[in-house]
Amino acid sequence: MIVHVNGRPGVGKKTVAIELAKLTDFRLIDNHQILNLALSIADRGTKRYDEAYLELYKSVLCEVKKGLEQGQRFIFTNALTEQVSKHVELYELIRDAAMKAGAEFIPFELVCDFNENAQRLKNPEREPQQKLTDVKLLSKMYEDFSIINRAEDNTITLDITTLTPKQAAKAMQVKIKNRL
Repeated sequence: MIVHVNGRPGVGKKTVAIELAKLTDFRLIDNHQILNLALSIADRGTKRYDEAYLELYKSVLCEVKKGLEQGQRFIFTNALTEQVSKHVELYELIRDAAMKAGAEFIPFELVCDFNENAQRLKNPEREPQQKLTDVKLLSKMYEDFSIINRAEDNTITLDITTLTPKQAAKAMQVKIKNRL
């Protein structure tokens, strides 16, 4: 099984995914593990960075597919949008990796109120992880981009504005069980 946790920067994807991993035997692959490795190879926004990121992700997915075939379960976190073709391509690669391994693919979109999202974005722990901290850019993202949320994949939308990470993870765990 692959649980795909998608949402805007700062919404709490990684924090909630860590709690979900604690409740389950899922292995967590946070998007910044791959993004930051690509950043060590090339500058963000360059063709080389995009190529490195995609190749690194494909390598990870190749190994994940082997794990899926052995019964392992994974959580992926991302901030993938419908308006960016490389985001759509990556989403489809993750979904297809599950399908090709005969595994379940359960996508979530975590959402929260913009003001709460902006407060979370200001967390000083984000900057050393090379995560977005610019509230103006987040506001622009709300205006210009929609997070991938596919009806055909039965994406589960979960509003975590007032939930603790542990409460959100427990709600996700219930929804995962209900899908199986």
